[in-house]
Amino acid sequence: MCTFENERRVLVCDVAIHRVREAVSAAFGDGVQFTPAPGQGTRVEVPPIVDEKAFQAVAREAIAEAQEQPATPPNQEHEEL
Repeated sequence: MCTFENERRVLVCDVAIHRVREAVSAAFGDGVQFTPAPGQGTRVEVPPIVDEKAFQAVAREAIAEAQEQPATPPNQEHEEL
């Protein structure tokens, strides 16, 4: 589960972190901070110069996209023996 802690910080679950990292970094550059939160996921935070509504929109879209993806990409499915 992903949780917005405030307007500039979101706690992202492991399932979505790769997509969120990619989208937020592309949109806002190197100023984004990614901090591991053991047992919770990764905290993603942007500095005050980033528009908070834009950050929230990008993060929410990336989270939604990640949750729509299958857990295992089709080209990496495993056959049971």
